[in-house]
This record gives sequence, structure tokens and C-alpha cells, in this order.
Amino acid sequence: MNPSLTMPNSVGGIPSGTSVADLNGDSLKDILNDMLFPTVNPTYEDENNIFVENADLFYEVGAIFNISFTATFDRGRILVSNNYQDDLAGPPNSFFYTDPSANTLLVDVSTSISPNIQVISNYKALLGVNSWTNRIAYDQGPQPYDNKGNPKDNPLPAGITAIKTVSFEGVYPIFATTNNINTLTKQSLISMSVSQTPEYNLVAETGGGKQAFQISNKWTGIPNSKPLIGIETYNSFSGQWEYQGGNAPASLLAWTTTSDTQIIQGVSENYTQYTYNRPDRSSIRIRLRF
Repeated sequence: MNPSLTMPNSVGGIPSGTSVADLNGDSLKDILNDMLFPTVNPTYEDENNIFVENADLFYEVGAIFNISFTATFDRGRILVSNNYQDDLAGPPNSFFYTDPSANTLLVDVSTSISPNIQVISNYKALLGVNSWTNRIAYDQGPQPYDNKGNPKDNPLPAGITAIKTVSFEGVYPIFATTNNINTLTKQSLISMSVSQTPEYNLVAETGGGKQAFQISNKWTGIPNSKPLIGIETYNSFSGQWEYQGGNAPASLLAWTTTSDTQIIQGVSENYTQYTYNRPDRSSIRIRLRF
């Protein structure tokens, strides 16, 4: 037989293009084995670290609470025909952390036990994003094999995972006349670090009471430096948001600013109050533009 002849199509585990010369020296048993029981190489699902905490997204600055952190090492998987063969990575050997308090809260740990759980008691929320990170070092993984028991590829070497970060934000609440025209009600907490356009439904003005809201000076000034640039009102007839006066700077002229304070987590904080200074109006929906 011409040794240069090649197979036009794949048959079992013998690929198209295989020549007579390629099969020279193979026994009939070997050829049948390759045809009927082709080699299946392993595939891999990567190792990973999973880092979570049980905190809310936002806290008032100065709020004191307990936090539980859980770092779990997923060793990944070696699969053959989508069936589990072994873990890809070896067991963990160390858990590394950083925290917002100069790394004095979470403790680096040398252990093969996963998950690693640490609880911080009486943590005090700082202004801004409170970030925590985790990395996990691990041992070399086992040898992968194909479906016929032959070694394939090298074991995953010892290494360390990518950094995972969890965070929450310490913020100052906004107050507004959303329940009673004579009372500034604390509103739901929102991010101060990301640009926001919070909306509030202010109750109707009556009995001399005027619509108002208050914003922390630490929001609009130092250290956050996100000044209020305009106040939009919702036009229920057109279905559009509009600036009273036609533009953002003009909209601010409809509100008189005064200084005030609010007690936030037991601390007196400086706030600026915006009070509507035009003729009394009914309930209105406003949107703040920072």
C-alpha cells in the first residue's frame, strides 16, 4: 500500500489526514483501540477564591456593627468527558487579607482549612468606601490523566489567587420634607462616591411650611466635593424633568440656603438646608443633580 495515502475522513480517534506511514508499526489491536476508543484529554475548570461578607451596601458614618467575612478556596476541577476526575489545584495553605484600618482587623492565616471565617465586632463605618481584600495561596495540584490513564499536561503549580475585594460605603443621609411639611425626614442611604440623581416626593406646602431638604457639607464640599449643580422638578403634564428657570444654575435660585446641623450616630454634623422660596405649591417630585 502506498505509504503516502491519507485518510479522507476521521474514523473514531484516528484523524483525517493520517497516512499509511503514520500507522506503520501499529498493531491491529492498537488501530482498533484508537478507532473505537479514542483518547479523550482532560479539560479544566480554573481555581478561584470566593470572598463575601454579610454587610449592607451603605451605613451611616460612625455606625457600629459586626461583620462576618468568609473566604473560600475553590480548587477547580479536572474533567474528562465532563466527568470529575480530580481537583485542579492543591489545598490552600494561606489566606491573606487587607482592611480599611491599616490591616489590623482581618488576620492572615496559615491553614489548609477552607472556608476561613473571621468576624469583626463593633466595626465603625468610615466615610467613603470601606474595602477589604483577600488572596489565597495554594499547593501544587494533582497530575491530570486522559481517559486511558495516561498522564496529560503538567500538574497546576503552587500559586496564589487573584485579589478579591468586598466593600460597603459610609455615607451621610439626606433629609427632606417627604412626610410632613414641618419635618425633615431622613431618607434612604445612597452612595456619595458615585454620581447620583436622587428623587424625592416633597409634600404640599401649607400653613407657612415650605418644602426643604438638607445635604451634608461633607457631601458637597471636602472631602467628597460633589456640589449640587441643579434641582429638577417633574412636570406631570409633559412627563419630563425640568429645571425651574430653564437651566441648572437658575433652578438653584428658587431655593434659599441656610446652615444647620444633624446628629449622625451621636455626632453633630454640618448640613446645608435648601428651602423653596417661591409661592406655595402642591406636592412635587424633585431630582437632585450633583
